[in-house]
Amino acid sequence: MPAPASTPKLVQFGVFELDLQKAELRRQGVRIKLQAQSLRVLQVLLEHPGQIVSREQLRTHIWPANTFVEFDQGLYSAMARLRDALGDSSESPRFIETVARRGYRFIAPVTVAGAESDQKINSPTEKLRAERFRPVMISLLAGLAGGAILLAIALGFDVAGSRRWLQRRSSSPITQTRLTDFVGLEEFPAISPDGKTVAFTADNAGYRQLWVRLMAGGKALQLSHDNADHLYPRWSPDSSRLIYYSPPAQG
Repeated sequence: MPAPASTPKLVQFGVFELDLQKAELRRQGVRIKLQAQSLRVLQVLLEHPGQIVSREQLRTHIWPANTFVEFDQGLYSAMARLRDALGDSSESPRFIETVARRGYRFIAPVTVAGAESDQKINSPTEKLRAERFRPVMISLLAGLAGGAILLAIALGFDVAGSRRWLQRRSSSPITQTRLTDFVGLEEFPAISPDGKTVAFTADNAGYRQLWVRLMAGGKALQLSHDNADHLYPRWSPDSSRLIYYSPPAQG
């Protein structure tokens, strides 16, 4: 991957950079010793970021036709040394992905620096995420805009009716009905879900006891008769049971 002498470039990915002029791999400015074949494999992969580079392409670029080597073993060793230098692995790759029966692919974002302006090249994985994210955002924004339009239409068509309803509610007198004629402290009213009964606590001989009364009227019924406080009555969803809290006795 030769670079013109007038425009030296660096290829950056993660914390690494490859100096194309000096053919040096560096990690945060510190040179990493790497054999020539492994370095050449990296150069070829970086020439095609995000693309599958076949084993045949690697063989053509790295091992000349008149070179007699065990290609599979040579490529395996070069790739192993390269991954070790990058702290990468074939099981969970961050830089070099093995594409079964096809070749290898450089998957990390790559930045080519040193020219008039840096150029960042995203891998197909990054592009695919962006392509998948874009329609989701468009649908979400369209839904929000549609909801806002519908709300505006609804308010626009029913403004007069809403105002009349508010005026009727504000002008209607609020009726207050006293449920008990107890003297003293009454607390924690809880109306049953069926709307028929109200539970509450009232002071009796210095203790808060539980009481219930029908909303339609009648005499209140005392449920607890002991020397303890019973607080925060709550109804079960079917209005058949009443639960409450009794603080531990002070002793």
